[in-house]
Amino acid sequence: MDPVLGTVVASFIAASASITIAIITSRNSAAMLEKEDKIRRQAKKITELGGDPDDV
Repeated sequence: MDPVLGTVVASFIAASASITIAIITSRNSAAMLEKEDKIRRQAKKITELGGDPDDV
């Protein structure tokens, strides 16, 4: 294989892997934020009902 072509292919593979990792990290972050938001809403409901939000 031509060295230049090999470098281009290797760079493409590395870029693809980097993009894939960024997408997975972004999705995981979004899922964590959604879970935290759900817990906050539950704590707010419990507080409104006169309970202790630390019990959530």
